[in-house]
Amino acid sequence: MQISKEDLELIRKFDELKRKGYYCDSMQLTTVYNRVLNKHVNNTVCGSCMRQRISELVAAADKFEREQEMAQEAISSPSDSVSEDEQTTTKEKENKRSKSKK
Repeated sequence: MQISKEDLELIRKFDELKRKGYYCDSMQLTTVYNRVLNKHVNNTVCGSCMRQRISELVAAADKFEREQEMAQEAISSPSDSVSEDEQTTTKEKENKRSKSKK
């Protein structure tokens, strides 16, 4: 799932409007909803339906941001997991050497 920076800004704006009790542009909401979630729903002015769509968009945006953070962490420290394996292997070798000397 790819969400552009503009889509993220719109989703946060929609969520803020929802929390304040205001309505957003239903056409803009439906366009972003269809693009981000890869759906093809018709426009609606039903307040309950619009709130549900905003909730789905916020959940998708949160998931997208978590995945981006995890990817950044994986990119920034790929050697950490290798280092742990190497440390375990090194400790095992040291233990074997110390036992064989005894």
